[in-house]
Amino acid sequence: MGPLEAIKTGLAKSFQFKGRASRSEFWWYYIFGSLITLLLFSLNIAAGLLLKLATLVPMHSCAVRRLRDQESWEWEILILSPVLLVTNLLVSVSLEDGFYKSHPYAFLGFACVWVLCLSRAYWILTGSSKKSDPNPHEVPL
Repeated sequence: MGPLEAIKTGLAKSFQFKGRASRSEFWWYYIFGSLITLLLFSLNIAAGLLLKLATLVPMHSCAVRRLRDQESWEWEILILSPVLLVTNLLVSVSLEDGFYKSHPYAFLGFACVWVLCLSRAYWILTGSSKKSDPNPHEVPL
């Protein structure tokens, strides 16, 4: 699936949690949404935040369909997301307030939890598909 087709499919299935999403569909859709959000954040923080909130459910629906394609537990991404959000807020607030200077171990703990959750989310979303359908491009031995 090419980038344009993946983005169109992702947009068409924005609120659909049933079905499956291929690896290319998920990553092209995720990259597209992240770049648009980053661009808006650089232009106007309020607009970027609104777009981020507006794309929260569509990104999660694509992630759930991706996990279903891998035959993984799709609730894991929905559990990791709030943890990532809270630790991201804690790390960014501690950087702004200088909290990390007076409490370096607490800041290090927040940062470690954030990195572990982020790497776990990346790990579960980059796995290969486990569909029972045979690959049409695979040459039988």
